[in-house]
Amino acid sequence: MLTTNLVFSEWQRIFKDPMTTLAAIDRVVHHSVILDMMSEESYRAEVANQHHLSEETGSGLLNRNQ
Repeated sequence: MLTTNLVFSEWQRIFKDPMTTLAAIDRVVHHSVILDMMSEESYRAEVANQHHLSEETGSGLLNRNQ
């Protein structure tokens, strides 16, 4: 399994040579299933946003130890 937050067009930032970039992409996508999850917000980001908003409004989150 390989995960990345870079689209294929940005892989040249990692592999400086265009031919190496194309070869790497070719090997990765050959017989693979590509799941594009970039449009989905992560669970951790959603929780962090909720936590941040609750702190701004002063309501805060309850402490589990209380």
